[in-house]
Amino acid sequence: MALTHHFCSSPPSLKRNWAKGQRLEFLQSHLVPYQSALRQSRARGAEYADTVVNKYFESFHWRLPIDEDPPTTSPVNPDSAPMQEDLTEEEQREKGEVISKMRKVIRILFIFYFSFIKRVAVHSLLA
Repeated sequence: MALTHHFCSSPPSLKRNWAKGQRLEFLQSHLVPYQSALRQSRARGAEYADTVVNKYFESFHWRLPIDEDPPTTSPVNPDSAPMQEDLTEEEQREKGEVISKMRKVIRILFIFYFSFIKRVAVHSLLA
């Protein structure tokens, strides 16, 4: 899989409605399971969100620009071990920043979605 290398001093900023295409489908597929985990406990919800972040980076390489979908020519075998990357110190720092930012964004997205669903449900009960 050929990736565009985007080395920068900080991860790309995400604007409203950043999730499109395969990313949007991926995140939407995890909304209901997140909601179920959160109903069990906040800890389970946070644990599930972390699992989603890990799965996200199995599907979307950390260097893949946010506005691009991964190529469909080389499907990833989910049972294969993650490929080790030989990264410089700078690349390791950048990768950590990208993962940290995405972890935060996914949790916020899930929390927003869940609170929105609760508000809609309460509003429909009052109507």
